[in-house]
Amino acid sequence: MKNEIQEVCKKFGKLIGNDIRDSWDLLKDSNIISTLTDDIVYRVNNESNYYLLIDWITDSDVKRFISDLEAIIGIRGIKNDKVMVLINRNLSLPQTKIKFVSTDYLMYKVGLHFNRQDKIKRFYKDLSFLTDKRERKILSLNRRLNNCWHRVLLLALSSKHNLFENNYITYNLDPEFDSEVPPLDELINLTAQPKGSYNLISQKELYTEMDTLVKNKKNVYESFSHESPGYIFTIKDETVDIYKSSYISLVTETFFYEDDYIITEKVYKPIIHYHPFIVLGSPYTLKHMRSIGFKTFGDFWDESYDEEENNDTRFEKVFNLLMKFDKMPIEELHKLYIDMIPTLKYNYDLIVGRGSMKQLTENLGKSISVENENRITK
Repeated sequence: MKNEIQEVCKKFGKLIGNDIRDSWDLLKDSNIISTLTDDIVYRVNNESNYYLLIDWITDSDVKRFISDLEAIIGIRGIKNDKVMVLINRNLSLPQTKIKFVSTDYLMYKVGLHFNRQDKIKRFYKDLSFLTDKRERKILSLNRRLNNCWHRVLLLALSSKHNLFENNYITYNLDPEFDSEVPPLDELINLTAQPKGSYNLISQKELYTEMDTLVKNKKNVYESFSHESPGYIFTIKDETVDIYKSSYISLVTETFFYEDDYIITEKVYKPIIHYHPFIVLGSPYTLKHMRSIGFKTFGDFWDESYDEEENNDTRFEKVFNLLMKFDKMPIEELHKLYIDMIPTLKYNYDLIVGRGSMKQLTENLGKSISVENENRITK
């Protein structure tokens, strides 16, 4: 990330200086702040067009660190309102003296990674596969489950309703694969189960279904490996095979029940693979995506879940869509997908067109400049 920030620094050097620090390092070791010279601190505090810029741009979950960051900045006597922190998109930041510049960094990064993968570009050069009938209906990738109740509930309900048969709904609860996988009783602490989910699955059912999945250990489709001809690295490892043999992505975002409304790379991955998407995540995710140019799928199914702030209601609306498509005859789903191809091509062209260092750095620079102008005019 430093290279990208440095590119912005070259263009906006007077505005933000050239000393780049990672705020994770700042929080781990407050002594790092002592490396800022007295001259830098003076200029930050006293020059109207000079700020301390902190790089936190791959992260969105920042609310819990604001007070710590303010304290660390105060150690060096730097004014809070002369600090900018670059972060990935967060739709729910509180008003603070420190300015968090929220950007769509991971959207640009997905496009950038894609454009650097000659193999995947060749793989998608022939688009005749778009009209091919597919083996599965829904694709939902679920890796980390700890502290992710929405994923746990999705998997338990998928087991209860036999949704693994027609869909790619992945998980891996094998401790040999992931040392962070907790014991079952810790993974599904029943006292923490969202009460609004009781009407979908009882606590007894939840425990029984998850116990079955833990004993099965995983559902990961190991045939889709790094050696697959369609293997691609787009922020995280994945292959095109599972996209080309399914119709719709159900994206389980990082956050769902939390107060932070964040958007990560997960919602942009389906676009690269010509997949329509449903998002089990924060409210207003689709609204934001439309605001930056993407088309969503309200003409094809109910997207009212996106503006539903009640978590339990939003979850149920999304799960009902999964059930709807699982029951839909494959011929009907295929026709629906064919009708969506123009939208899929539009979204694909948009994200690939934004996948360049020039686009990324210009966006970062614009975000910083706009924030600087806002401060000067206040």
